[in-house]
Order: sequence, then C-alpha cells, then structure tokens
Amino acid sequence: MLTEAENELLTRVGPGTLMENLREGLAYVAKDQMVLTLMASALVPQLLAMPYLSLMPVFQKDVLGAGPEALGFLLAAPGVGGVVSMLFLAGMANQVHKKGQFALVGLVFQGISVMAFAMTRELPYSLAAMAVFGAAQLSFHATVMTMIQ
Repeated sequence: MLTEAENELLTRVGPGTLMENLREGLAYVAKDQMVLTLMASALVPQLLAMPYLSLMPVFQKDVLGAGPEALGFLLAAPGVGGVVSMLFLAGMANQVHKKGQFALVGLVFQGISVMAFAMTRELPYSLAAMAVFGAAQLSFHATVMTMIQ
C-alpha cells in the first residue's frame, strides 16, 4: 500500500517522463566526452570480469576440489577486499590527486587478479586473488563515480 507522499509523487510524474529523462541522460553522456569515456570504461570490467561469478561453483568443485564451504569463502573474498579498499580510500581520499591514473590502476589490477585467480589451483591463493579483485573493483568504481560527479 502506498503512502500519501508516494501517491503524490506518482501523480506529479507524468507519462513519458521516464523516457524523457532517459533521453536527456543519454544526450548528456554523449555530449560530455569525459563522462562518456568514464561510463564506457566502467562497462568493460562488467562485461569481461564479472562472469567469474557464474563459473565460481564449477571452479570450486572441479578445479579446487573443495567443498561447499569454500564456495562461500570464494564469494565472500571480494567483499572483504572491497571493505579493506574502501577503508583505505576513505583514509586517503584527499590525497589522491590523479584520479584517472588511480582508476586505471584499479582497472588493471582487476584484470590481473582475475587472471591470477584463473591460474590458481589452491584455495588460499584463490581467496587472495578474489580479495585483490574486490579491492581493485571497488577502488575503480568509487574513483570513476567520484570523477563523474
């Protein structure tokens, strides 16, 4: 059931507003070269690196020969790396002056860590590679989103 404020918001939003907003946003991205480049660079890891999630159960079972607990650890490792990365970034946010280079380093480390993960055959190394992946991923995305804003 909608609240009174939600009903009011829905009545103010007219038909076609979503499409108009979408068109306006796409026009802005196309017009601003920096935003277009940043958005395109943010798409690359989503297309190339993120499919590892769907392959993780097969990797855990067939490559590592580990049990279901290992799958939980493997799926949690990027989150742990991401939390560590965010704490690091929060502590040094004002000290990063070349955000573009910092984002590029994060993007490169995403690729390196996925390749390292693909070559590992032992759980501790796989966990380390996934933690580095999570740290690099969140560093990259946080930096890109900061640059866009």
